[in-house]
Amino acid sequence: MEQNTVYAPPEPENKPRFSPQQKTAAIVSLLVCFLAARLLTAPECALGTLIVAGIAYVLTAVYVFINARPVSPRDAVIPTVALVLSVGCIFTSVPVLRGLICLAVLVMYIYWVYCALSSSGEAFPGRLAFFDLLKACLIVPIPSMGTLWPALFQKRGGKSNRTLWLVLAGIAIAVVPTAVIIALLSYDAAFTDLLGKITDWHPLRSIFSNFYCVVLGIPMAMYLFGLIYASQARLRRDILTPETSDRVISAMRFAPSPLVAAALSPALVIYVIFFISQWGNYVSAFTGVKPEGVIYSDYAREGFFELCAVAAINALMILAANLFMRRAKKAAPVLRVYSCVYSVFTLVLIATALSKMALYIGEFGLTRLRLLTSCFMVLMAVCFLALLVAQFVRKLPLVGVFAAAAILSLGAVSLTDVDEVIASYNVRAYVSGRLEMLDVYHFYDLGYGAVPAAVELSETEWLDPITAEEVENYLTWASDDLSSQNEVRTPAEKLFSWSIPRAKAVAALEKAGYLEDGLLKN
Repeated sequence: MEQNTVYAPPEPENKPRFSPQQKTAAIVSLLVCFLAARLLTAPECALGTLIVAGIAYVLTAVYVFINARPVSPRDAVIPTVALVLSVGCIFTSVPVLRGLICLAVLVMYIYWVYCALSSSGEAFPGRLAFFDLLKACLIVPIPSMGTLWPALFQKRGGKSNRTLWLVLAGIAIAVVPTAVIIALLSYDAAFTDLLGKITDWHPLRSIFSNFYCVVLGIPMAMYLFGLIYASQARLRRDILTPETSDRVISAMRFAPSPLVAAALSPALVIYVIFFISQWGNYVSAFTGVKPEGVIYSDYAREGFFELCAVAAINALMILAANLFMRRAKKAAPVLRVYSCVYSVFTLVLIATALSKMALYIGEFGLTRLRLLTSCFMVLMAVCFLALLVAQFVRKLPLVGVFAAAAILSLGAVSLTDVDEVIASYNVRAYVSGRLEMLDVYHFYDLGYGAVPAAVELSETEWLDPITAEEVENYLTWASDDLSSQNEVRTPAEKLFSWSIPRAKAVAALEKAGYLEDGLLKN
């Protein structure tokens, strides 16, 4: 007689349990990411970026220290550097620099959270930094993005808080009809004025703007908490370990040294022939004498684009040789020799191009493009110099040196308002007679950092009538622009958009009489 078998359902998988600190981190992630989404909708986000970065780093640091774990110097160095770098947002008015600062601060934050909570990563970024960054940005957080919701709604014992879920669902359902009702009742001026005083925003714009920030901030918060939870739980720690990364690197090194040498040699011969044929032009750049029959702008532009193309090719060839060449004892000197030669050739081109650019700036003044490209050339020179030194100092961590050089360069350029430097240099060079002409219309392309220099120029007694009129029109436009922004922006937008160049511009315009004292409040 057969026995009846009783069906036993499979036991449910163990659900993750969240500590009170993790539940708090989930709530804070939502709030911080809502503020970050608000920055993306603001016209400018100078002070706002600094505020959000400071909140995120400080609260995360508290979370790291609360979870009893030995703290290394790296856990303090990365957030300190990131916060100092984020200060550059309120010093610069260049949108590109602000974007690079946001990207650098975000990448540094992800890498820091992963290293601090999982005790992983190299002490100083080295040859495995790419694998660590890939793991920190993609492999660790993305599969754990869904943990935000159980962390928010899970009660003690691992059960879900069903009541809170129902309340939030009801609020979500009420968003659309509430917005329609407000839109229909907005015909009444008294209702609109009262609601505007309560929110200090236009009602419809406030509702839809905040709804957009919530929709955008939710996936950001899921990613952030997924990074924190997975790093602390050391999930996926068996993926891309140092051992597997070493095996990947070793598998990529398949090319024998004769093949690499044969691939690198023809370009060196071409460079030698090119240097010989252009010797006169290159020497003239260092002596400050322009070759005959050459236009200054073409002379400088050719130097820069030659540099960019050659440096990019050289960097790719050296990188490819280091990635794919076999590491045998006989092959090591070959790779070092070629790396040294390519580095020296590139450094010579960088020095030549900088000399050409200096000649160009001395003749026609500064612009954003000229100044930023010059700074970029200096950064490339530092990187190739470090590559040259690494051929003799084998333990030099090149990846860390490159990253440090890039961060320091970005910080130096951002903490110095390049728009103010450009405008001040051009005005003083024009007043002193070193520049024959001054392009006042270029001030419109600069940020508020150009306003103090323009005010200084307007006070010059011997200024010709045409230039004086152009400066007057620019200052009038700047004052009208600042006044109109003060009228249409919300208090939150005014706070987020505050910057040092803007404050200096307001002070200079008030002093010159273009703005009444107290008319424009920051």
